[in-house]
Amino acid sequence: MIFSLTSKNPLKATKRRVIRKKLRLLIILPFLLTGISALTACHPKQETETGEKNTFNLYSNMVQDTFKIYVQKPVEYEEKTNSKYPLVLVTDANFYFPMLAPIVHQFEQTGLMKPIILVGVGYHSLEEMDSLRVRDFLFPSSLPSDETQAEGGAKKFQAFLRDELLPRLADSLRLNADKALLGHSFGGYFSLLTLFEQTRSGQYYFNKFVAASPTMWYNDFYLNHLADSLKNKVVQDSAHLYLSVGGLEDSTWYVKPVHYMTKKLTSDSIGAINCTAINYKEMDHMDVGLLSFIHALKVWYKQE
Repeated sequence: MIFSLTSKNPLKATKRRVIRKKLRLLIILPFLLTGISALTACHPKQETETGEKNTFNLYSNMVQDTFKIYVQKPVEYEEKTNSKYPLVLVTDANFYFPMLAPIVHQFEQTGLMKPIILVGVGYHSLEEMDSLRVRDFLFPSSLPSDETQAEGGAKKFQAFLRDELLPRLADSLRLNADKALLGHSFGGYFSLLTLFEQTRSGQYYFNKFVAASPTMWYNDFYLNHLADSLKNKVVQDSAHLYLSVGGLEDSTWYVKPVHYMTKKLTSDSIGAINCTAINYKEMDHMDVGLLSFIHALKVWYKQE
């Protein structure tokens, strides 16, 4: 069954609008409560230091905007000068990078995880992130039934990552070929969108993906149709996907759509994606992101 956001029944449509507003508030509220961080302004078309340790501003010609880039090297990075490391890139970095970064270092130091280079893509502030993530993570443009205004700029953001940020990081950091993309909610949608488009083209610039509580409902479940286009697709190298949802999330808009997508991706007709799917039964929407990131990284980069 494919769930639809549209309904000819006005009572059902009203109920869905109420649910959607509550879900959007649930996504936005933690960002607003955390506060607004002040950053040093930067001149367009120029990379500048932000004044914060291990961060810089990078202007994107693709998006026509400036992003705040967070970078954390492994603890051993300066000592082992001949070593190269996997790159793990997390979106919504204003929110997630400060929580994820110390955990990654702690796991490295205690031998629970191999060293990685963690990079976050963020914005000038949490408040700005809350609006611009809608611009950057979604494609195509929103439908009236989505009850959110999105221009569908995800392909510009993909081009920024692929053609501007990743080459910049490759020039300044010792990276190996392993690159992971982590996203939650709208960011989870972006991870799936990027995975599907890379699989369709056969050109991978990320080979591992986390899609935590992705907003599958967007644009009348557009990602379901995109997944269908991958049936019987043969590629030389398959990608790894960690797909998750919380059992306490809304069943219609999150739990059932993620389960439906899991069935698609684990069917024999789509063999280009190695999918691991998790239902965190006792967790709600905002609980799923960080735990999914940590669990996926521990699975992918476990110390032997």
